[in-house]
Amino acid sequence: QIDDKAWEGILGLLDWCASRGGIPSRDNFGSLDEDDPSLQAFRSLHLMLHAEELKDIVPYGVVKSIRSLVEAGERGHCPKLSIAGLDLLQLIHTRMETLVIQKESELLLHCWNPTIDAVAEPAEKSRNGNVRQHALTLLTDMVLDRHGTCIPLLSLCEIMNSICIPIAGERITDLLRIPRNADVDLEEIMIELELCISLLFKPFLHHLKNLVSLEQEFLGIWISMLGIMTHLLGDDEAPMEEDDYDDGIMTREKLFRLTQELGSEHLRNAVMVLIAMNVLVNDDDDEAEPSQISSATWAAIGSIGYCRPLIDEWKGTAQC
Repeated sequence: QIDDKAWEGILGLLDWCASRGGIPSRDNFGSLDEDDPSLQAFRSLHLMLHAEELKDIVPYGVVKSIRSLVEAGERGHCPKLSIAGLDLLQLIHTRMETLVIQKESELLLHCWNPTIDAVAEPAEKSRNGNVRQHALTLLTDMVLDRHGTCIPLLSLCEIMNSICIPIAGERITDLLRIPRNADVDLEEIMIELELCISLLFKPFLHHLKNLVSLEQEFLGIWISMLGIMTHLLGDDEAPMEEDDYDDGIMTREKLFRLTQELGSEHLRNAVMVLIAMNVLVNDDDDEAEPSQISSATWAAIGSIGYCRPLIDEWKGTAQC
């Protein structure tokens, strides 16, 4: 039987190896040498987390060692190692289902937060598009999972407000800063923009019934989302007619237009759900009760040129 002190030593050694590795191969760019310490650490971690006799007893502190693996892949320009590390983090997240079932919310929060942070870092900072996309997908799925309903609601709000929304907003901003003559894969950028918009809206709608019970926290989350959408959709109104784009070619202009259409549709869906829940009301009606959320929402949407022609239709759906 391995005691806590022994596990601390094992995981410390693995963390040390992962931290010392990540040295790019001189012969094969995008790979590491076979004797790279981070690769040896990965093989050991992979074996432990899949071995029938060990997989359920490895301490959740293993997340620190796995995070070092992902960072080693980034240092060594080896996206395969970073993605493999993210897959191990997903495995740890799935194993935490036991804590959900046992309703050990404090222990779950203590273990889940470092896992979320370890996935969020490459989602925001990785230089490799495939790694960012993998991390964004995983981060969204993790927050959508029922783990989020088993931690204190204020902690969930903190995760959304300090991790999900800022990462989505920063990535959207960076991705839209495309120099006109830049040699980039616009299709890949479109995929990442879709993932960022999903990270922004899917967790929000999934946990909405709980979020609205904390009015001030909910308002802060929603206002932050509206700020990102204001930046994304801009001041220009949506074109009255469809642009004549060649469906087979992604251009810079087509990328911007498709992103705006997608963002506008997600925003509309969120507004319709909030209206259905009576969270938003039509504040043009003299009989409507004053609502800080409604006033802030309609003011923000009214300032977005892309949505301005639609605001009366959206408001008309609101029942006072």
